[in-house]
Amino acid sequence: LNYVDPANIVPSLSNSGNLYLATGSSVTAFTVFNSGTVTLDESGGSLEAVLGFTNTGNVVIQRGPDVGSSPYLIVDPGALYVQTGTSALSALTQVDGILAADETDINGGTLTGSGWIEGLLVNNGGTVVVGDAAGGTLSACAYTQNSGGDTVFTMGGDTAGSGYSQLNLTNPNSQSYSGDETCGAATLDGNVEFDFTNGYTPDETYELIVGTYTGSFASVTFDNLSGLTAQFSSDAY
Repeated sequence: LNYVDPANIVPSLSNSGNLYLATGSSVTAFTVFNSGTVTLDESGGSLEAVLGFTNTGNVVIQRGPDVGSSPYLIVDPGALYVQTGTSALSALTQVDGILAADETDINGGTLTGSGWIEGLLVNNGGTVVVGDAAGGTLSACAYTQNSGGDTVFTMGGDTAGSGYSQLNLTNPNSQSYSGDETCGAATLDGNVEFDFTNGYTPDETYELIVGTYTGSFASVTFDNLSGLTAQFSSDAY
């Protein structure tokens, strides 16, 4: 599918192929079921799901020149963005633009990117890769990781955003979409993973999460570097 008209309204959208939305392209559907690939181009495509969005494929929201002109995916208040994945099918949501939903549930697969999530991000059993290979900052209203989830931070330098990745829960561009969520806090459990790149060896205290938190990561994994331990505190977060 390739929509080029300024606006398209459909009762239900089920995509198993390639849906590409570019400049001026906008689709509104009551429900969206994606098992293929949905791409919102950096030039400003948009997609709205009124009653919910279910992803078992790939959703790529590219980044525009700034937050005001970035492409966006909207799930209307009261509905959810839900991603599931299995060992045979690893779903992906890449957020470099805007994903606006009261709640984004990652039950499997991976969510990654350096964009803005307007609402609560919940990792029930998937992987949230904060930022990108160069570090980056992923912003959300709030974050909950349950026992089956995994959060990955890229560690390639001493500076937040450009050296190591950071989860920002206080960014004004990632506040509650409907106004019903309380922003700025994380609830932590499950695993945290540090992916060391560029031969970087840590020697600093890192502000991984901007905001307050309750709970703690239950386990820690180090990639590409051995012999390390991690100590977490409210100051380090």
